[in-house]
Amino acid sequence: MLKFLYTIFTDPLGLPIDPVWEFVILLIVGEIVHEIAYWVSPGGTFGSLIYWITKLLVFVAIWAILYGIIAVIKFVILHWIWFTIGGLALLIGVIIWIIANNKKTQ
Repeated sequence: MLKFLYTIFTDPLGLPIDPVWEFVILLIVGEIVHEIAYWVSPGGTFGSLIYWITKLLVFVAIWAILYGIIAVIKFVILHWIWFTIGGLALLIGVIIWIIANNKKTQ
């Protein structure tokens, strides 16, 4: 039953990227999730239950983090001009602040 739920959740990741990259990411995340769940699972009567619950929870957590990272990267790429202008303004501000502080200390 838990394997079925895991398959339903992991089948379409829904990441905002090309499907080929999504499958590559799914392969890597699936391997990481398997290793974590394997080492957490104690075996025995409830080992399978613990394994699948851990696998599902870790997968959802990693998927959410990846989705957020990809969304931020796409946003930055979409608005790269504004981020460049903001970065340059910040850099100029830091340089002015450093020069002003050096003049005060001399």
